[in-house]
Formats: sequence, C-alpha cells, structure tokens
Amino acid sequence: MDDNIILNPAKAGVVLATLVMSASAIAPFIVAFLAIQAVAPDMVVVSFVVPVLVFFLYIFCAQGFVGRMWEWKPRSWRE
Repeated sequence: MDDNIILNPAKAGVVLATLVMSASAIAPFIVAFLAIQAVAPDMVVVSFVVPVLVFFLYIFCAQGFVGRMWEWKPRSWRE
C-alpha cells in the first residue's frame, strides 16, 4: 500500500475531512472572538477566555445530557 497522500485517495479523503472538521470546530471561537472585539476592543483576554469557557460549559452539559439519554431504556427493557 502506498503511503503517498497524493496517490492514495483514501488518505487524501481522511486528511480533507479532518481539515474540514477542524475548521468547523474552530469557526465558532473565531466568530465569538471577533464579536467580543467588535463590542469591546480593549478586552483581548476576555475575547479569548469567554469562548473557551462557553465551549467547555457546552461540552459538560451536552455530555451529561447525552450520557443520561444513552443509559435510558424503555420501561419494558428494564430488568
């Protein structure tokens, strides 16, 4: 099997998908940073910290909700 990304479409697809997912994951941080900078240009630290805190809060809440839903079973399935 050839390890050259140019000659291996499967690896090229994985690389492209990784780049797209990375860009879509970082985009909300960039938008939040620019929005905070537009409102309060002197608050550079806040512009970096707030989006990260909101992201971690979202992940914490989503993981808790998804985790509970994943473990939930209909009453007829419970033992």
